[in-house]
Amino acid sequence: MDDRFDMILYSKAISEVGGWEVVPNSLIPFGNDGNHYNDSINRQPNIAVSIALANALHIASDHLPITLKLVHQSSAQSSLDVGVHSLVTMGAFCPTVNGEVKVRVRNYGATAINFANNNVVVNATVVDPTSFSQNFSSTLTSGQINAGQDTILTLTNGYAMTTVGSYNVSAYTTLMNDINSSNDAMPIGSFTVLNDSPAMITPAGPIQICDGNSVTLTANSGTSYFWSTGSVSSSILVNVPGNYQVTVTSSGGCTSLSNIVVISTVTVASTLVLFSENVGTVTSTTSIATHENANGFQNISFTMSGTADVRVTQISGGYPGASAGANVFLTNVVGRYFTISGINTIGLSNISIEFGIFKSTTASTGSELKVQVSDDGILFTDLSFPSIFGGSGWYKLTATGAVPQTGNLRLRFYQTSSNVQFRVDDIVFKYGPTSMITASDTVVCPGDSVLLTASPGNNYLWSNGATTQSIYVYQAGSYSVSVDCILSTTKLIQSCTNASHLNLKYFIEGLYIGGNEMTPRLFNNGISSNPMFCDSVSIEWRNSISPFSLVQSVQVVMDVFGNITIPIPANLLNQSYFIVIRQMNGIETWSKIPILMSGTNINFDFTAP
Repeated sequence: MDDRFDMILYSKAISEVGGWEVVPNSLIPFGNDGNHYNDSINRQPNIAVSIALANALHIASDHLPITLKLVHQSSAQSSLDVGVHSLVTMGAFCPTVNGEVKVRVRNYGATAINFANNNVVVNATVVDPTSFSQNFSSTLTSGQINAGQDTILTLTNGYAMTTVGSYNVSAYTTLMNDINSSNDAMPIGSFTVLNDSPAMITPAGPIQICDGNSVTLTANSGTSYFWSTGSVSSSILVNVPGNYQVTVTSSGGCTSLSNIVVISTVTVASTLVLFSENVGTVTSTTSIATHENANGFQNISFTMSGTADVRVTQISGGYPGASAGANVFLTNVVGRYFTISGINTIGLSNISIEFGIFKSTTASTGSELKVQVSDDGILFTDLSFPSIFGGSGWYKLTATGAVPQTGNLRLRFYQTSSNVQFRVDDIVFKYGPTSMITASDTVVCPGDSVLLTASPGNNYLWSNGATTQSIYVYQAGSYSVSVDCILSTTKLIQSCTNASHLNLKYFIEGLYIGGNEMTPRLFNNGISSNPMFCDSVSIEWRNSISPFSLVQSVQVVMDVFGNITIPIPANLLNQSYFIVIRQMNGIETWSKIPILMSGTNINFDFTAP
């Protein structure tokens, strides 16, 4: 075994398809265990052969016998020649998530190919318009393809053809014993997805409409339409609950079915109850203050006060809902009263107060008892209620009138007679549903937006078709909303290019450096990259009449020269307000007089005397 290598040499023809085939790993030098380099093959141990055979090989020759296995290929296999010929999925297609990719597989050989005996694997790559590639593979395992014939193979029927543009497809076959690999791959094929949007309905829903009202459903742009109602127009007016769909045919000839829009109807309650008060119960005549301190009234979240008292004589009755318990007694002393404080009426409308009333004499019509409201507890306004033309006894009345919007309304029952005694029980505070819009601003600039929020409710329908409680608007215009079938007042949003502006001038003493200039605090502290920004200030508009309540405020940036320019909210135009500036490094400063918000530019200089 000294530097000898025993092997079998064979010609190139052995490696070609159609003749003989070498069985891999079958060439074996007999007796060579790989451990006898520069050594006698019969030196033990020899793990390849026995001692006797190793000795025989050593004596017989200085070469070793070699074995090799060869297999002759059949004539049928030698003629196999198959490849992907072309892409079947050609042309322009409508957008879809279930696109089909098909190719033609051709038998280039002289004999039929039985796929059960000769599995053909087809591999393909699809590259979409964004250069994203996706690979597909499919194997033909059944049937056959005759010589010179094609078969169509679907690689996938779930390809997402949703990106508009051109798609490229490459594919090739893999087959053992294929005699010609040059025709395995097809030329790159392509197809196009059209720029056609799927059918859609605006608003998308679900939508609740009020009894007797309607909503317009609009399909996206197309050349023809067919609604589930049978209509063929681009929009339909719907006033009946149900499910609605539309089929839209695009300019490219694509037809698609829209989402389902569910329409339902709602009925709004005519009145709602904010609270009711049945006065509770007592065992004997009790002052209002004592009854209040003992939490004797039904509504302990409100404050009950007055010079009347609570009694259980002449209990209420004779009208629906009479509690027949204690009641508030107002003797025939002018000025006796009973007040409920802490009622929040902000956002409420169509307010009415129902109450049980007892009058002690037939001659009275009840007008001597005043039902009053106040937002400050000082000035009270009378509400009106029907006259009582019957005899003495209990009656149910309803008082109405102008009720202030306040977080602390006072409701007062006030005695003006020295001849008639009154009792009050079962007070019910009612209101009608309302719809309001609050805005983050009243001016919108290009590229900016304004947030509009409707008052709380169960369903919303904005004038622009939106169905959420809040919406962002990007253009000037008038906006309204229906909340639970109650239509709001219109909210006007102005364009900043047309808005009136308030121009102010103001210096902060602690930042003033002279020469009508201040330190750029925001820039120096790294808060702003603009070296002209001095500081942030709050501008307030306050009522011109005591108690000068806050109407609106805005946070703005003042430049180093003391200049402040802000659009005036539309709801403040043509009215006079005190202007107040608040700033963390300065003193709260008020304008000396109210300023009329009228004109294109309103100028006010806080630095002038």
